[in-house]
Amino acid sequence: MKMFNNDTQSQSHALFFYFRAWFYILVLIGLLFQGNIGSIASWSQFPNRSEANIRRNQSLAGAKGSVSHIYHKDSPSRPPNCDDECIHEVRINKTLQHMDLRRRSMKLPGWRGVVNSGYWVRSMAAEWYTTFIVGSVIEGARDQVVEVTLDTGSPFTWFQCMPCLECFPQKIRVYVRKKSTTYRRLNENDPYCTIIQNFPNIGIGATPEVCRYRLYYADITSSRGVVAEEWFKLQSTNAQDNGQILALGPLGFGCGFENTAAIKSGSSGILGLSNSRTGLSFPEQLAPAFGAMFGYCLTPLNEPADSGYIIFGKASTPTGAYPSTPFLYTDSIYYYVDLVDMSVNDQLLNVPPGTFDRDTAGQGGTVVDSGAPYSFLPTVAFDLLITALTQVFNQLGAPYYPDRSPGIVPCWGTKDFDKDTFPFPKVAWHFRDGNILELSTSGTYVLYKTNSHLTSLCVPFVQDRSRPPALTVIGGHSQINTYMFFEQNNQRLAWIYNAC
Repeated sequence: MKMFNNDTQSQSHALFFYFRAWFYILVLIGLLFQGNIGSIASWSQFPNRSEANIRRNQSLAGAKGSVSHIYHKDSPSRPPNCDDECIHEVRINKTLQHMDLRRRSMKLPGWRGVVNSGYWVRSMAAEWYTTFIVGSVIEGARDQVVEVTLDTGSPFTWFQCMPCLECFPQKIRVYVRKKSTTYRRLNENDPYCTIIQNFPNIGIGATPEVCRYRLYYADITSSRGVVAEEWFKLQSTNAQDNGQILALGPLGFGCGFENTAAIKSGSSGILGLSNSRTGLSFPEQLAPAFGAMFGYCLTPLNEPADSGYIIFGKASTPTGAYPSTPFLYTDSIYYYVDLVDMSVNDQLLNVPPGTFDRDTAGQGGTVVDSGAPYSFLPTVAFDLLITALTQVFNQLGAPYYPDRSPGIVPCWGTKDFDKDTFPFPKVAWHFRDGNILELSTSGTYVLYKTNSHLTSLCVPFVQDRSRPPALTVIGGHSQINTYMFFEQNNQRLAWIYNAC
């Protein structure tokens, strides 16, 4: 589905960068927030800072934040006394709930205009989040923190705000705009508001006083509120900064006063990472300072908090030689790639040609989506994958147990299992340009113990039984322990193994 008009896109993009470029002229190294904070700032907002503390932003390579799994080993989102085996079952049950919500929501009248109507974005079921300190607090107040889930399938960043007319539960305090000295509500005269109002299914009107938005997702998650500007604090990637914190801004976001979440993950909202080509998404807003690129590492749920990371800007570019593949289609916000086949232990599945392609009506295709916990495959590819894995597992004495599979993901059972010595079959994606993205072991398998004698080895792939052409989704679990680099300028996806 075409998401925006090209003429409107070009005009909005030019207007956005013309009026906002001056915000990224200067870089402040001075000591803020206990002597540790530098910032990308306009001079007028920090009038008491000496000019000696300013440097050109061209010296900045990028900014870095930590990434955590919502169920990391110390996470308060874990149910009491729930170990790694238990939490796998929790995840699968949540995904089952979302599948049911998706089926029901697609039957509701008036839901064809949802932002993510191109395919199912799980929104608040996304499992990886990053943490920002937001705004400059008034004297004596504590820093305000938001935890937003990483979503390469969403163009807009939003989080819950007080006063909250309707809010879902989150793990941390809800952001209070009145406690921030740098919060500013946008209106119809602001370029970022113009982008919002011209973008399909987000803007719902603007006046000289306020700019409003509303988002509906296909799983019935929603957010409604006002468009505003704030400062977001991330770590500098410059070696000479020694981990100094940068205040980046002002950046546009949605301050949500009426929000619903189909499945509660505890996060504050969404970090929009998709490629809108209008300056709407978070990395696009940072592009004048750092360049339009970002990369991240998603780590397994049994790792501690903050064990993953996300980098914005030139510093996110991998060094040396690395595989990459181009993004497809300039008429979509989603990161489509040209997938042609898959393999198990280097043996191609020989998926029928065209299975992973998008048709002329815009249906089907293959997208990379960090907001999807699991990967989705069309039926023909799913069946071939299960057949190939079953052949290998049979040789390893681990038969297929469809009746033991917990809900939606296929599993094989084995006794006397030792994960350190077991020869896990390798699974890989094959692209038309010849490059191959091989899944890490932790990105391919979920260990799910069904009883004291039998360990189920489950793969995080879900069959999409939609009528062809069905969409293929390379979900977050399939990206675990592989550094994923999104270069928006050159429209390429790159990856580095063992870099997390």
